[in-house]
Amino acid sequence: MRRIGFIVNPYSGIGGILGLKGSDGVREIIGVGEPRYLRGVVRAEEFIGYLANVDLPNEVRFVVPRGFMGSFILESSGIEYIALDYPSHEPTISMDTVISVSMLCREGVEAIVFVGGDGTARDIYTGLRHYGDLSLPVLGVPSGVKVFSGVFAVRPLEAARLLSMFLRGEASIVDGDVVDVDEYSYRRDILNIRLYGSLRVIYGSGLVQGSKDVSVSGGDGDKEAIARYVVEELMGDGIYILGPGSTVKAVADILGVEKTLLGVDVYSRDFYMRDVSEQDLWRIVNRYRDVYIILSPIGRQGFILGRGNLQISPRVLRRVGRDNLIILASRRKLGSLDGGVLRIDTGDPELDRELRGYYRVVVGYREFRFVRAV
Repeated sequence: MRRIGFIVNPYSGIGGILGLKGSDGVREIIGVGEPRYLRGVVRAEEFIGYLANVDLPNEVRFVVPRGFMGSFILESSGIEYIALDYPSHEPTISMDTVISVSMLCREGVEAIVFVGGDGTARDIYTGLRHYGDLSLPVLGVPSGVKVFSGVFAVRPLEAARLLSMFLRGEASIVDGDVVDVDEYSYRRDILNIRLYGSLRVIYGSGLVQGSKDVSVSGGDGDKEAIARYVVEELMGDGIYILGPGSTVKAVADILGVEKTLLGVDVYSRDFYMRDVSEQDLWRIVNRYRDVYIILSPIGRQGFILGRGNLQISPRVLRRVGRDNLIILASRRKLGSLDGGVLRIDTGDPELDRELRGYYRVVVGYREFRFVRAV
């Protein structure tokens, strides 16, 4: 019998919709909520749902923590599993993940699939480093706010395909960086990224995201030219949701407003809101017409939605509409993208399909590139 470990951080990504840029310490502040509706649980269920459509050997058993860290997701899936005898905290804490990793190693799993973000990846690394074996293959299902590490599948669907490939002996195993940021500095617009180490990652071409390349820059001249064009020729009397990043910040600089570099802001000629939450955006898109969203992709990873801007939720996106998305990127940034494509991972597979296709990307003053989003 082949055993695959499966760990879910149910609270991963909970800080994103609140505009907190991460989930460290958030669950203690806002209370635990109803775990079955948390982002980590929903993403885990999406991943498990996709497993029904891929080729898994009959002799596979999942080994999982009890409750919302694992067994709850599998109870009605039809997938056979073994539950660890470990009473995790509620709400769960990082040590629950570390201890679960050590128990999975003792159970003899041949790989660990986990659902979470960079903090969860760090806990997996800690568990394997101190209590297990760093050569054990892992695969992350992205559910966090930032997801900068290079250990995650692009989306839950790709994670299911990768696991199937691994079990059939068709996947490669590569090194992936585990990085995380100091979220308390991050919430003050200070980006302190630390490399914790590397994990052995289940890999297939086009199915695993690279780690974020924070060094990619279009140069101040490119950003200024892009920003001047946007302000002078694209922006009018509407409402503009400004996504995170230095390219969008250049737009705010020309407008004369203080941009939250790593958050989401809202600009109009009548008001300006900094560091908004998903609820703020939902109220705005229901109150005003002519709402636009200005976005720039994450360096190298290429995500324009679903990484670092979870405040821009599926219901907000549906209300705004695809035609009102404005994408900005320097030529250098476009040239650095994995596969040369933009990526979308809103958490709503149907919406992701609707948003795929080609976008006109502003790369300079009245200069554009058409780039495919997948």
